[in-house]
Amino acid sequence: MVGQNNTLSVTERQDAFLAQWASGEGIEFAGPEEKAAYQERAGLVSDALKISPDIKRVPIMPLTTFAPTMLKGLSGHEAMYNPEAAGQAYFDFCATYQPDTAGAASMLMYGPALETLQYNLYKWPGHGVAENLSYQFNEKEYMKPEEYDRLISDPTDFYLRFWMPKTHAALAPLADIPPIYGAMELPMLGPWLVAMGTPPVQAALQALMTAGKQCFDWINTMGPILGQIMAAGFPFGIGGATKAPFDVLSDSFRGTTSLMMDLYRRPEKVIEAAQRLVQPMIDQGVSGAVANGNPIVFIPLHKAPTASCPMSSSRSSTGRPSKPSWLAWPGRAACRPVSSKADTTSASTIWPRPPTSAACICSTAPT
Repeated sequence: MVGQNNTLSVTERQDAFLAQWASGEGIEFAGPEEKAAYQERAGLVSDALKISPDIKRVPIMPLTTFAPTMLKGLSGHEAMYNPEAAGQAYFDFCATYQPDTAGAASMLMYGPALETLQYNLYKWPGHGVAENLSYQFNEKEYMKPEEYDRLISDPTDFYLRFWMPKTHAALAPLADIPPIYGAMELPMLGPWLVAMGTPPVQAALQALMTAGKQCFDWINTMGPILGQIMAAGFPFGIGGATKAPFDVLSDSFRGTTSLMMDLYRRPEKVIEAAQRLVQPMIDQGVSGAVANGNPIVFIPLHKAPTASCPMSSSRSSTGRPSKPSWLAWPGRAACRPVSSKADTTSASTIWPRPPTSAACICSTAPT
C-alpha cells in the first residue's frame, strides 16, 4: 500500500496510487477476462493522466449522470427515487457502450433525502423542474458581501451556521446555535448543549439524521450493482470530487453576478476568501479519493478558468492579467493538473487555454 510514504515525491506517490488503483486490488472480478479488461482500461487512464508518450489511445471517460437512466427510458424523477433501477441503468450503459470508465452514479443523488432537508440549492425532477428532466442549479446570493469576513475567519462555522440554514430549510434552526467552540471546556459545555437541546435545533438535527439514513439505505441498494460494474471490468472514473475556491464563491456563495462585481468592488476580500478555501477544498477531494481507493479527483471548472483579478498588475504571455493559480486549481500539494505538460505553478500557464473541467491525481493513498 502506498500510505503516507514521505520518502517518495508527490509525483511518485501519485503514480504509486494510480498503479494500486489500476491493479484492481480488492475487487472480486467475474472472471480473468474481466480482470484483464479492468486493468487494461485503468492502465490506459493512468497513462493518459501521466501524459505517457507510450499511451495507445485516448481513453473514453464519460461523465454520464442522467445519460444512462434516460437511455434506459427512466425519467429524471425515477433516476433520483429508484436506486435499483438507476444502478441497473448504469450497468447496462457500460455493457452496451463499453466505456473505459464508468460514471459516478452517486451524482444522481437521492430525492427523498433532498425532500427531508428541504433542499433549495438545486431544483430537481418533481421539485421545480418537470419529472422527465434532470436537476438544475438554483443560483442566488446565499452569502452577503458583509459576510466575507465571517467566511474568512472560520469557513466551517460560516458553512454550518450561516450558509446551510439558507440552502437547507430544514436546517434553518442551526442559524441560532452558538459557535461549536463552546464545547471546548466543561464549564462552557452546559450552555452550549442547552442550545443544542432546544426543540427547533433538535428537529433540525433529526432531519439531518433522517436524510443521512435515507442516503445510507440508498447507496446500499445501489452499491451491489455498482460493484457488479467493477466486477465486469469497468473502473470508476471518479474517486473524489471538489471545486476550485473561486467557484465555491461564485457558484454557491455569492452567485455569478455578485462575485463578478466583487472582483472590482472588493477584490482583496475575494482573494483572501479564495485563499482561505484552498486547504478545505484539497481536503474535500483527497478524502473521497482515499475513502474509495481511487486517486482521480474530479474538479468541474465553472468560472475559475476565465476570471481575472483586477488587482493584479502583472501580465501573462497573452497580455491578459495574470491570476493566482489557486483561483483555478485547489492546490498543488495534494494533486496535480493533468490537462497540460506546462508548469502549473505559473498562473499564465493556466490562463491561455483553460479547460472546462480537470482531473487531479491524489497523492495520498489508504494505509
